[in-house]
Amino acid sequence: MTNAQGDAIFLGGATGYFGYIGVKDVIVDQNDITSAGRAIVINGTSTDSKRFQVTNNTGKNSYVHPPFVAGDYWSGNVDGATFGSPLSAPWSSDSFTWEAADNGDRP
Repeated sequence: MTNAQGDAIFLGGATGYFGYIGVKDVIVDQNDITSAGRAIVINGTSTDSKRFQVTNNTGKNSYVHPPFVAGDYWSGNVDGATFGSPLSAPWSSDSFTWEAADNGDRP
């Protein structure tokens, strides 16, 4: 469950920590989102952000994303939109943590 004061899941965008415009090869799955801001934001154009898979998210119905293109998969979310088919993602993980060497210092 995500309880955010602003946007809950915010990916890409030149204003982010590393300044990436978009995202590629990202899976956002099975989150119960309650936030003051938008639930899921995928920044960038359909050229900058692609091959994202956003599925089975519940809670707030407020999504921002570029137009869907081949390779994207969107299904089972609160908005009811469906696009594409799931892709094999051998690199995926059920969860993630920061690398052991990450001490929080910014470059």
